[in-house]
Amino acid sequence: MSYGYPQYPQQQGYPPGQPQGYPGQYPQGYPQGYGFPPAERKHSGVGIASFVMSLLAGLGIFVLFAWAGYLQINDPAAVENEDDPRMMALGFGFVVCIFLVLVGIGLGIGGVLQGDKKKLFGILGLTFNGLIVLVTVGLIVLGLAVGG
Repeated sequence: MSYGYPQYPQQQGYPPGQPQGYPGQYPQGYPQGYGFPPAERKHSGVGIASFVMSLLAGLGIFVLFAWAGYLQINDPAAVENEDDPRMMALGFGFVVCIFLVLVGIGLGIGGVLQGDKKKLFGILGLTFNGLIVLVTVGLIVLGLAVGG
């Protein structure tokens, strides 16, 4: 007697000869990981750090070159005096920025080589840090050639 409830057909089990109840095994015809979307890759934290370092170093070097130009125009004697505290601060600032660029290049290489992460920020950091090195060296060579 059904008491008003529909009668459903009895569930079919595994085909004969198939092991039942093994963990990690799927019934025949179902792909591995059925029902779960593939995991989305995240951006590399190392690549993001490289990109941020390139932005900070680029901004710092731009400010330091502007400050050096300002000192050259307004106080040429300070530029000639290596013991001037402003020139020492400029030199220290350049050393810090070049250190940031070199660390950023290393982090950019690490971000590009991470296989399970997105490589966008690693490539951007590596590119920007490389451009900073090329532009800085070019400006220094240009300044030495003109100032001769």
